[in-house]
Amino acid sequence: MSSDDSIDASSAWEIVESIRSIPDDDAAVHAAVTNGHLVVPHLCAILTQHSNDAALMLGALQALDRVLHAGAVFAQSAGDENGSNPFADEVEQVGGIDTLEQLQCHRDEGVYEVALRLLDAHFCTDE
Repeated sequence: MSSDDSIDASSAWEIVESIRSIPDDDAAVHAAVTNGHLVVPHLCAILTQHSNDAALMLGALQALDRVLHAGAVFAQSAGDENGSNPFADEVEQVGGIDTLEQLQCHRDEGVYEVALRLLDAHFCTDE
């Protein structure tokens, strides 16, 4: 996905709901994201492109949280010595960490709090 690709609000909600609709099972989330194309880049793009829609931002952050949690569980169960979360690596590759850091200044307190929690839980940051 290039930075020029725009995701309209309706498509953004479809992406968010596709992650929300997965049963509360880390293996199912991991499988769906691994088999889906560009889920992580799309979620990160939503966070960049729809910053004025707090409800959509919270939905995308919650979906990203599910994805990152599933990736962490997968990394642990796979016995990865580094504990490398493939989805966290993907977030980093598409500039999602910078986006999460910027969301710490978001006017909606809920967006700020979830972004901060994701950074603390899944990424080693100096801030």
